Amino acid sequence: MKHLRTFKILENKAEFNFKIRELKQKWKETDSKIDEVKSKIRLEKDGDKQELLVLTLQKLAAKQEMLKIDMQINKLKRTML
Repeated sequence: MKHLRTFKILENKAEFNFKIRELKQKWKETDSKIDEVKSKIRLEKDGDKQELLVLTLQKLAAKQEMLKIDMQINKLKRTML
């Protein structure tokens, strides 16, 4: 029994609103990182480094999509209350 973890379940709309707000902030931070990487790609001359930056850009875009889905899930849970 000592290995069981207790998970906090969000119970009211205020907690869901706070979680959604945090996710939006993370989405905006990821968006600014994407802009930084895009500018680095334009300035980079070496093809290998450009390819690495493109892969980083794809990773950030995937992260942004996951955050968007998490926001939608939390919005649905909030409306179900």
